[in-house]
Amino acid sequence: MNQHELDEEALVYDVGHHDPHHCKEILPEKRDRSPDEKRPSLALEPITNAGGLRLHLLRRQTKYIICALSLLQGDFLEDIAVPPPNVPRVARIPPSELLANAVAHTCPRGMIKLFMVVFTQPKTIGGDRLIGHPAELNAAFKPPPFQLMTLTSMLAHLTDVGRQSGTLCFIEADFKNFFPQIALGPKLRNYMGIATMDPSRKRTEYLVQRVLTQGWNASTLIAQSIAWTIIEHQNPDDEDLCLVTGQEDFPPAYKFARHPLGLALIIIVYDNILIAASSPALAKLWETRLDRNTKYFNAVLKYSKASTDDCTFCGIDLQWRNNNLSWRTTPATFERWQRKDITNRSARTTTSLLGAILRQYYVRNTSPLERRVPTQILRSILISMTNAEPPAWNKKNHITAETANILLQLRDNMSNSWCTLQQPADDPLIIVTDATPTRTCFLIFTTSGETMKETQKQSHSIPEDGIAVTEALAIMQAILALPKYERPRSAIIVTDNTTAGRSLSKGYSLHPEVDVVIQKTLEAAETRNVSIRTVIDILSQENVADVGTRHQNWDSEDAMTRYRHTLRRVNECLPLYKLGAKWIDRRDIAAEEPQSETETML
Repeated sequence: MNQHELDEEALVYDVGHHDPHHCKEILPEKRDRSPDEKRPSLALEPITNAGGLRLHLLRRQTKYIICALSLLQGDFLEDIAVPPPNVPRVARIPPSELLANAVAHTCPRGMIKLFMVVFTQPKTIGGDRLIGHPAELNAAFKPPPFQLMTLTSMLAHLTDVGRQSGTLCFIEADFKNFFPQIALGPKLRNYMGIATMDPSRKRTEYLVQRVLTQGWNASTLIAQSIAWTIIEHQNPDDEDLCLVTGQEDFPPAYKFARHPLGLALIIIVYDNILIAASSPALAKLWETRLDRNTKYFNAVLKYSKASTDDCTFCGIDLQWRNNNLSWRTTPATFERWQRKDITNRSARTTTSLLGAILRQYYVRNTSPLERRVPTQILRSILISMTNAEPPAWNKKNHITAETANILLQLRDNMSNSWCTLQQPADDPLIIVTDATPTRTCFLIFTTSGETMKETQKQSHSIPEDGIAVTEALAIMQAILALPKYERPRSAIIVTDNTTAGRSLSKGYSLHPEVDVVIQKTLEAAETRNVSIRTVIDILSQENVADVGTRHQNWDSEDAMTRYRHTLRRVNECLPLYKLGAKWIDRRDIAAEEPQSETETML
């Protein structure tokens, strides 16, 4: 992901594992406190089971858990250019707090290879959350990427499960301070040093982190991998819940498990777990497995609860009624957002309010053009604060009074009524695109029921530009080639470029050059009475539009093979399109196996 892209799932899943001063891709939700509680305290959030998760019991049966355990041991240090020792920034966190919570242990200064920037984030209750940010280590090593489930895909899949039997049985669970339950290997600890002042002794003391820290860029990958491995674990004498394992290179966002008792959907967001089953009996089996496996691995849960047709997951209320799903932000969270203020107009308070506004826009599936004002303000702030030190985020009057008033008006106009699924009724246009830095191609298909017909195919040479820009340009060219329709027409875009595709599905990009193209694309679509409802992510080797940017031999075997793959991909995504999914990741398919492309869409 580009450094100026915003991962909206980090907004909608209110997990608070990141900080904007050190990771520009996301904006955490800051908990509001009363005025006398605004400053971090000297007391840390009590940590339960620090380093106590039984990592040695995790079976190395998937590529992603093998990767996660290797990262924890620091094996990657042998393959990177380790930065030279850095000058520690002395924190003001009592060493006694770190030691009492078993998140760190003392270490001689000379044994520490690298120091982290250590700070705390206020929590509503129970002390402050400790964040350790190993900036140099993050810059030297980039972990494999993985995706969380988009909200619209989650809603579409939950609707699919609910309609299997007319009911949704939920199990929702949350690990208690999950990251600190995961121990770091001895080799890695010396690269996560802590220098902090002991207030009572007036001297700097040196420690090293002994558990997973939320500021390391590999922490979320590790947490997601371990959470899945806990869920997937099955002893030989356990009930087989039909969860297929071992096929993915990266920890998945979700999985289906089809059992004789019904269909289950399992969603994991780091330390948050949601299991939705189509029958109470199947839900009970999953509840039993969750309880058994967490005890087996000594993974402590904050809570685990079962419910029918109603639940709350990551700050979203879900309600199943009359075979339809409704959702909203939890009222307590929404009310807290409505109290957010930006009196001092600092970058910190402004991005916090923007995070709330954009999250609510995302939850409510607001039209892309409506999101442009807050995202343009956000992009401006993030660019201006590139490489800024933490104190700069608190500087007053970073934005103008006029901008502050605009944001406050957006805040006051936010709604939190229940949202319901709006299913498209027309036959969509299918637009398949591809680009290289110097060439674009698009194909346009019309659909009628279960048939699909190619109507346009164009390839163009263009001035050289960045790939994300040219991929977005290919989509814009396709939209510009459409006529103006008398009646509203839905469109599905198929692309193999994640940055361009996700930006289009959101309606904006924090990358300025991409954003210009996205805006023109949306305006052109609006002029032609076209609504871009869904963007489908496809593998490059399956994209038929690649023919137009490569050899342009449309009669070749390669072209025919790509046609079949593209048609199959569109066909398997249509159920999710009909259920309202806006961005369909390349690993995202409906629960039911689609018919082959020889049966439909020809």
